[in-house]
Amino acid sequence: MSKSIELDKKKYNKIFKSPSTKSVFVYIWDNSNLESQQFLSQWNILSDADEYRDIATYADVLCSKNLELCHQFDRKEIPRLLWYETPQSTPEIYNGRLHINSVTQYLRNITASPIIKVRKSKYSPFISKQIQENLNPDLNDGEYFLFNISTNDKDSIEIAKQIAKNMKFLPTQIFLLKDKSLHAPYLTSHKGNKTFKMMETLTYQNAEAFIIRRNIPFLTHYTQAISDISFKYKIPFAVFVRPDEFGPIIKPFAEVVENYMAVTQTNCILSPSICRYINQKPKDYGYIAFLNRSSYTFWVYDKPLDEKYIDSFVEDIVNHQLTGYGPGIWLKPFVKPVNFYYSMRERGGMPFYTIQIPLCFATILFCFIVYKRADTIVWYVDWVKAKQEEKRKRIEYYAELERQKKNRLKLKNR
Repeated sequence: MSKSIELDKKKYNKIFKSPSTKSVFVYIWDNSNLESQQFLSQWNILSDADEYRDIATYADVLCSKNLELCHQFDRKEIPRLLWYETPQSTPEIYNGRLHINSVTQYLRNITASPIIKVRKSKYSPFISKQIQENLNPDLNDGEYFLFNISTNDKDSIEIAKQIAKNMKFLPTQIFLLKDKSLHAPYLTSHKGNKTFKMMETLTYQNAEAFIIRRNIPFLTHYTQAISDISFKYKIPFAVFVRPDEFGPIIKPFAEVVENYMAVTQTNCILSPSICRYINQKPKDYGYIAFLNRSSYTFWVYDKPLDEKYIDSFVEDIVNHQLTGYGPGIWLKPFVKPVNFYYSMRERGGMPFYTIQIPLCFATILFCFIVYKRADTIVWYVDWVKAKQEEKRKRIEYYAELERQKKNRLKLKNR
């Protein structure tokens, strides 16, 4: 029997307005959503598990039954999981795969030591037996992170520990390998037989951005949460915008982009907002949008898909060789008002068309002022020309009088 509490207004007030410090784990779902229904049985098992039963109060909100209550929680995606360290705290949003194994590891990260220390294996310089023993293959497709740091590099070890502690809300595993040999510290991500190395210097900010980026599931569907992550952690991401629900096979092209940034997918039916934001219509072969919300900039690859050209295109973006589009390319004083226009275009519908009214009025007013000013300028130019013409005729008149006077003197002297 599930221990999850089905929230209504009364139960919500009892849990979230009480002085209790016990954590709260909330599942927002709807019976019209297939993914919600599929995870519900796993949620009931998880909330009644002996290992995690006492670490939090488990509650769920059925949005079709309590729509007003559903809107009181952050985000609009359904389904979603929210972790409250205390009922009064700001919730941490679970962004991992909606599966009991991933959510279990998420809870394990919260309650257990955030970093797993391992020793270097003499058989393999990268993967030790301890990693294989501790690795959860069902978590984030078996991907894990490994800090490789020299034993004497205390500062880098502290960064690794701090990162792991602050990343405990992510459904991922972080290992620390202390190496006796002297070398620059580095961070790698391991997924199957692939290794992705963080190319930047090991700092807290760089490691945080790398782990967040790699933690976004490969080719997951684009959501507003991913856009928010890009803004908060200043990381770019790619969206393969398919021409329809199925579209072309994009995995080999997405794997090229994965070397540089997180890769998501959608189409203009599922996510019309992204298509409005970049002002692109669906194409027969789709296109790739690269966005960096923190810099208010985006780039669009709208040519037929080709691995070589895509790799070159993304590399130019990463190396700041392409200017891009969006509010971020404007001068600083204009970024905010232009971003407001883009955000309203992204929102679409009546709010976007409503803001056109003052814009149209301002344009008409500007044109009217220019017209009136132009009329005044034309009159002034004509007046100046008339004055100049009058002056010229006066000069000619007096010159003619002077010439006639000289002629008369000549005749008189004869």
